[in-house]
Amino acid sequence: MRINKIIFLLAVSMLILTSCSVDDTDVNDRLSVPDIDTSPIEGKWLVTERIDLSDDGEDLEEDNYIDKEGIFHKDAIILGRNYSTEPSYKIKSVKTADYLIYKHQVEPNILGIKKDKIQIVTILDDNQYFAEFIKYNNNTLFLYRDDYFYKLEKTSEEVSLDETLRYIDIEKSVAKDFQTTDREKIETGLLLGLKIPRYDEVNDLTDWEYRTLWFESQNNEIKDIYEVENLLLPRKNGFWTIEVDRKFENGTVEDQIKATPQFKLENNKDSRSDNLDTDNLYRSKLPSVLRNILYISSDYISMENIELKKNNRKRLGIYSIDNIESNKSISLSDIIDEDGKEIFKEGLQNVSLPEEDIVSNENNIGLTRENGHWIFKGRVNYEEKENEIYKDLHLWVIPREDVVNYDEQSIPWDAVKIRVPGTIDMYSSPNEEFIIVFTELDFRVYYIDNSEILGKPAIQIDLPKGTSVIMSEWATGGYIESWEKEVIKQDGKIIEEQSIKGAN
Repeated sequence: MRINKIIFLLAVSMLILTSCSVDDTDVNDRLSVPDIDTSPIEGKWLVTERIDLSDDGEDLEEDNYIDKEGIFHKDAIILGRNYSTEPSYKIKSVKTADYLIYKHQVEPNILGIKKDKIQIVTILDDNQYFAEFIKYNNNTLFLYRDDYFYKLEKTSEEVSLDETLRYIDIEKSVAKDFQTTDREKIETGLLLGLKIPRYDEVNDLTDWEYRTLWFESQNNEIKDIYEVENLLLPRKNGFWTIEVDRKFENGTVEDQIKATPQFKLENNKDSRSDNLDTDNLYRSKLPSVLRNILYISSDYISMENIELKKNNRKRLGIYSIDNIESNKSISLSDIIDEDGKEIFKEGLQNVSLPEEDIVSNENNIGLTRENGHWIFKGRVNYEEKENEIYKDLHLWVIPREDVVNYDEQSIPWDAVKIRVPGTIDMYSSPNEEFIIVFTELDFRVYYIDNSEILGKPAIQIDLPKGTSVIMSEWATGGYIESWEKEVIKQDGKIIEEQSIKGAN
């Protein structure tokens, strides 16, 4: 029995659902669903059937997943070669036809579903997408993977945490057995958002170009590096693209922020996507405003707004990506666990300002990079001799994890500066496999061991002058494959030469 379970854990690997696949998203409404503290699919489940969605009439080939198990406990789960010891669950009811037709292009009768409404159970692993199931009833689940639906039947109402963790330990052991060295396989993927400054000589305006790089490291070896136009952002409900569209009209210029989900939108009256014009999605509404993106994460975007008709006034703002069309910035108090007004006032005490009263505005905030970490900064704007002036101030509060998800360094900043002269920024992989060091004109990947840099850089890529990083999203384990697939789907191009070309 133990051998059969190990074989199952290997054979069911194609059932792995990894983060942010285009098929791994909610299609009902876009309202957040509260986490629940129990597992709505607790117990052991058996894969009993594979349902072919193609209409070619061919017989189903032999499937290695039939008669295999999935194990779910509220504190640990295992599905194929993926597992989680920090799962959380979201559950909601959707209209059966809307969900299946608009998301999977399949009629309910193909799955034998006769209910008007079904429950969708989404599992997150440490706030990253893990899997999504259709819960037809208390004894039947459906799981979509690789153009097939798999039907699961419940075989046991409960499973102990100890038993689930034993399964996870088996999976860890099996993974190690497949390595040719004693070292456990190390695999890391990174989506790196770059901002490249350029100048629009025709209109005499500053401009920026945004790119996303993707690369994967396996056992201290960098694979192909891909480049994607604009920003490709992994979110809990799937991949989104973020782009800036500069429009000229009636003597005004406006940078319009477009945040576009890369999955099919549902068309029903209860959905936010109803009457949605994807060509004008989430545009800002201010005339003669340039938008300079400073930082972006799964849920937030930090920008500098340059108001051209107000003497080039430069204000800061942090916005929710889900509500960016409202053009309403978020206050500091909304995204920290302290009194934002007091934090802002404390920051004001450390800068020299004119004697006249300065208005304190905790919405005039942004995120900036300093010594290898993201920090909050505030800004005060005022006029001096008819000139628009601003001063930035440090806000002494650490960003929450939902604002900046990972911001640790494997090697001290000062040590890297000594080892790599000219360092202006750095990023460390979560598994401490490598660091990325940025200078004025390039970035370099160094492998590390015991907090020490190993030899020469594994890669060194030239960058246009002034390039900065505004996004770093890390993938490990099973997430890597689906992220790379999305990069390729977004017309990602392999960088043939070790350089990134800026726009002319």
